Amino acid sequence: MTIVVYRDSIMAADTAVWVTDYVTTHETTDKIVRLNDGSLLGSAGDVVLIQAFVEWARAGWPEDSKPEPGEKKDNFCALLVNPAGEMFLIDHKFQREKLDAPFAVNSCCDEFAYACLLAGCSAAETVALAIKHTSHCAGRVVTHRLVPEDEAPEPTIEDIEDDLPIEPPVEGTKEYYGL
Repeated sequence: MTIVVYRDSIMAADTAVWVTDYVTTHETTDKIVRLNDGSLLGSAGDVVLIQAFVEWARAGWPEDSKPEPGEKKDNFCALLVNPAGEMFLIDHKFQREKLDAPFAVNSCCDEFAYACLLAGCSAAETVALAIKHTSHCAGRVVTHRLVPEDEAPEPTIEDIEDDLPIEPPVEGTKEYYGL
């Protein structure tokens, strides 16, 4: 139960880790890794499968050490963006599908995220809105820029916080989001 979004050279994700319907950690997990070739990989699903897949990706995808994929769609999925900006969705069987779009989402709330992106939200704004308005995204927003850090600084949620299209809570209510 994750959201990973890519748009305009930025990949963003929430930081919550779930076990069924319960958040086990929500502040420390970065679901996005930079591979040796500069690609960004954002993953969701079973932590053991994610770790095995990331190790395989970091090793350069050798066929003889490909991990055993999950059996269910909920076991694993990922979003890969290579240094040229080409985007790929990776399914639970570790099969890649190239995307030809201005943005991509790998999420438990795809429809919500795509609506935000179609309305013009950035990757970070989309994740922040999903944390606030959906039931299976939590924590904080983590962002990674596709180009190396020394070429362009990574935006943080603090950089865009004032520009987020989020209304203040209605007086007399409590909001339990962005743990």
